[in-house]
Formats: sequence, structure tokens, C-alpha cells
Amino acid sequence: MIPIEKAILYAIGTGNYYASDIFEIANKELKKMGSSTRHYSEFKKKFYEFSKKPPEGKGLVEFSKRGRSFCYWLSQWGEIAFAEKFKVPSDRAINELGGGGKVSRAVALE
Repeated sequence: MIPIEKAILYAIGTGNYYASDIFEIANKELKKMGSSTRHYSEFKKKFYEFSKKPPEGKGLVEFSKRGRSFCYWLSQWGEIAFAEKFKVPSDRAINELGGGGKVSRAVALE
């Protein structure tokens, strides 16, 4: 995975569901990695690539339109990729498995 993909995966996996939040957190993560920050249009292209099913895309992100905005969360494959890359479970997995039965925001959006 290239740095922008890792940053987006990290931003979504840590509990950010709106594109503006993902953009902000992913750019901060890119700075930590020592990579250059990206423009919003580049992030949107990666969102769409992540959400398309293979072979056209990676199938790591699912999204839904809520009102005037879109909400993004990790798919089942995205959850696995997040755990492999960052060696921790995602925010959604923590809430569902060890959060006292509290449903995560991503599940509530589905």
C-alpha cells in the first residue's frame, strides 16, 4: 500500500466516518509518515477506488449517502487490512467485540 492508502485506511479505521474528517486525519497521518499532504480531489479518487469491488478496485470501504453527505466505513476486507497494517483492531471491531455490546456508529449507519 502506498502512504495515501495507509493514511485513509487509518483515518476510517479509527472512527471517522465523514469525508471531511477522513481528509483531515489522513493528512495528519501523512505528515507523521513524512509524506506530502494531498488535495481533496486525490482523496475522493482513492475513496472511490477503495469502494469499488475487485477487479476494478480494492473493496475496502463501504459508503452510504446520509442527507447531503456521504458516510464511509471499512468493509469486512477493510477491517482485515486495517488489523494487518496497524496491528490493532479497528474502532468498529473494538465497539462490537469488547465495547460492552454497544453498537458502533458504522453499524448504526448501515
